[in-house]
Amino acid sequence: MTFQALNTAITCLRAAQQQLSVISNNVSNATTPGYSRQILPQSTQVLRESGQTVGVLTETVIRQVDMNLQRDLWTQISASSAQNVQIGYLEQIQSFNGPPDKEFSIAAKIAELRDSFSALSDIPDDINALEQTVYQAGIVADKFNDYADLLTTLRNDTQGDLQSSINNVNNLLAEITNINTNIRGAERFGNSVAGLQDQRDIAIKALTEEIDVTFFERADGVLVVQTREGQELAGDVAHRLELESSPLSAMQYYPDSVSALNLISTTNTNESTINITESKIGGRIGGLIELRDEVFPSYHAQLDELAFQLANRMNQQGLKLFTDQDGNVPVNTAPDNTIDPPVSVSYVDFARNMQVNSSIKNDPSLLQKGTYSSEVNVPTGDNSVIRRVLEYGFTEDW
Repeated sequence: MTFQALNTAITCLRAAQQQLSVISNNVSNATTPGYSRQILPQSTQVLRESGQTVGVLTETVIRQVDMNLQRDLWTQISASSAQNVQIGYLEQIQSFNGPPDKEFSIAAKIAELRDSFSALSDIPDDINALEQTVYQAGIVADKFNDYADLLTTLRNDTQGDLQSSINNVNNLLAEITNINTNIRGAERFGNSVAGLQDQRDIAIKALTEEIDVTFFERADGVLVVQTREGQELAGDVAHRLELESSPLSAMQYYPDSVSALNLISTTNTNESTINITESKIGGRIGGLIELRDEVFPSYHAQLDELAFQLANRMNQQGLKLFTDQDGNVPVNTAPDNTIDPPVSVSYVDFARNMQVNSSIKNDPSLLQKGTYSSEVNVPTGDNSVIRRVLEYGFTEDW
């Protein structure tokens, strides 16, 4: 056997040994989270002058990954994460209201109050019936108060969860940037970067749970991570998210009095701040911002509207049953969005402050007499005020 033939055989054996090592590594890591199947590219080694085959040339171990499939997976992870965080919060509201057959909801308590008035209309002077109706009105007011408190608490909880997610994102962006640096260095020396790429994929998967991203890979192996709208998050430098959270109430709304989510973009010379609150953020952060700025404010506004309409309609029938903490029913004023800052309705957060009129609690007979002074006294046994409340105070058209 010639020396050239022996050398060719040795290169083939060496290639086979390396290939077995790669296969063994694939098998042993088949269940390892984040591991991608690796392959060993091979090519025929040929003499340039004669074209003679002189062996097998092995290249650097690479991963076998479908990046389009990977991209779709990360997008779905982001969408699922946004839905899951919202479901977790909305289930707390569902738990508060209870199943329909248990009659824990505000609608059920209002219906029970109507039943109390209906019973009272037959015996308007009965002290027990009067006290029972006042008691039932207190349950309705407490239900409104508790629901408004829950919405405010949940809205503030989103801020705490937002800060946790932002901290996680910033740590992951720093990790991805560090891995990018290591990959770029390894490729300069012709070393395999498959393991580093797997580590980077794990970090990106965790990142997509928090925020929806896009990405592209540069020729030097650096993966540039961006938001869905193209703002860079990580590459050569890790940028960061920032939120200056503060306690929220029903009176606060974005953007005038609620903190924005900012992307602090860092370069070698300066920092720039980009407000990304209303962009397509996605992920857990996007879901939380939607809850904070849209879902919970909308729920609270609807609750205040229901509380006000209930109090106002009874008030219009001569019975000021529900008031604010100052003993007043808010004025029915329309909002004005044509000026800056806009003027809201007067009954914002009324549901949280709603209570039974202290005068009625001290004198339940006012349910029969009404709460407005008049030169004509309501006769004993007269149920005209109660009947008006039943007819016009509990309509379905809220």
